[in-house]
Amino acid sequence: MTSFASLVDPFHGVDGPGNCLCGPHLPLSLVRLNPQVLPPHQTNGYSSHRPILGFTHTNVSGTGGFSRYGNIRITPHTGLPRLVHHGFDRADERASPGFYGVTMLHMPWLYHYAGRPDLSVGRVRWAMERFFRPARDGLDDNEDMGCQSAFYMASALGLYPLMGQDLYWLAAPVFDEVRIRLGETDRHLVILADRESDRSPFIVAAELNGQPLDRAWLRHAEIAGGATLRLRVADRPGDWGRGRPPPSPLAT
Repeated sequence: MTSFASLVDPFHGVDGPGNCLCGPHLPLSLVRLNPQVLPPHQTNGYSSHRPILGFTHTNVSGTGGFSRYGNIRITPHTGLPRLVHHGFDRADERASPGFYGVTMLHMPWLYHYAGRPDLSVGRVRWAMERFFRPARDGLDDNEDMGCQSAFYMASALGLYPLMGQDLYWLAAPVFDEVRIRLGETDRHLVILADRESDRSPFIVAAELNGQPLDRAWLRHAEIAGGATLRLRVADRPGDWGRGRPPPSPLAT
């Protein structure tokens, strides 16, 4: 028997003057969950082409009116509240009747802020092996302007850029040597990994331009003019990177 619910597309009519909700809610109910994006957007607070800020609970669904009904946005975060509006990517946004889901690609890396870059590595390597395959259908979900490919490439390099900031999170690359040409110059960023074994995933010591590096992140200015990053990579994690987590987005 065909389930008619499987034929429903919650994204139908969400853009422009349609103002329909793609988030889960009961008809005529008080609480109407819906993702909210950076403005400009319509009454429902949503647009399929804008970065997601968080989730609101009192959205208007349908044509007419404006966002004047006391929407309360809840934004997931770690550490201190982020009062700036950067927005999040939407790699695999999906919805069905009573369900809405979206993956923020940087989330496996957030263990860096807890002083545990080794835990980030475990989740990132798991995601790389679970959701990416060398096949025609090697991406599990929406590529969304190349963001899933960018996640894999940056994770494979062990140099992951944090959107809206000048930070890069560090992890062991999957390569023994990486050489990145910086723009149209003759300068390069070189990453060297001295491994305990072929599949060693954990950084236990690092040097930047010959100087000891005890943190699992870099500023853009530290590598923009060319640099050499040498990593000692082992099968088991140590204490490297735990004492100096990345700075808060609110830090000046």
